[in-house]
Amino acid sequence: MTQQANVDGFFITRAEIDHLKEKLDAVVHPDLLDAMYAALAADASMGGIAGGGGGHKQQHSKPPYAMHIDALIDELHNELTTVIRDMCETRKIEVPDIGGATQDAARWLIRYRFGLALMEEAPLHYRHLTTVIDKCLRSVNQLQPEYRVTPAKVEAANRQVVTARQVEKLARQLGDEGRGLTVRRVKYLREHDMLTGTKDHDSDTWFYHLGDVIAAHKRARENRARPKVDVR
Repeated sequence: MTQQANVDGFFITRAEIDHLKEKLDAVVHPDLLDAMYAALAADASMGGIAGGGGGHKQQHSKPPYAMHIDALIDELHNELTTVIRDMCETRKIEVPDIGGATQDAARWLIRYRFGLALMEEAPLHYRHLTTVIDKCLRSVNQLQPEYRVTPAKVEAANRQVVTARQVEKLARQLGDEGRGLTVRRVKYLREHDMLTGTKDHDSDTWFYHLGDVIAAHKRARENRARPKVDVR
């Protein structure tokens, strides 16, 4: 079945775009890869050489944990560069010279994340990228528990088609993200061109993607919180 774009022309929701940026930010930040390489080196130094009698040392193969980390580093880099190549081929532009710089690949995708969202393959790339980054974070105990909504639930919820009344019922389960989300609020966001939806003319009911509602609500709150500049 052909994937349908939303009104913005995106094939993933704005909430998913924001979530992807957060994951890519984790790759750009040196803590993740530094921790993975440190774990790789420490595990190899402890398990790679075993002492024998008379001071004889025997070289062993790389320990399973080190092999796991090594494979994850490769998987992460390959996934990032695969998405970049796919984007460039689709848009018929030159592939950037990333080389072996995993962090540079993540930076490139952050910069062009909205271009990625315009691709029909965006949902697949989104799933693959967030999955491999979470695996890397988990490997060095950096995956923070998401008490409000897990990544899997976020993805499922964002694609859920809901009415304004259903949004209000779900809001109490969304923690801070859902605070203030009422039927009236959803209508306000739509009428002020901050949220798009689809109207069923037979029932006169508006339908929305839940992820789009959450993202619009967040943007509106952030805009309201910004100090107003006196241009006089």
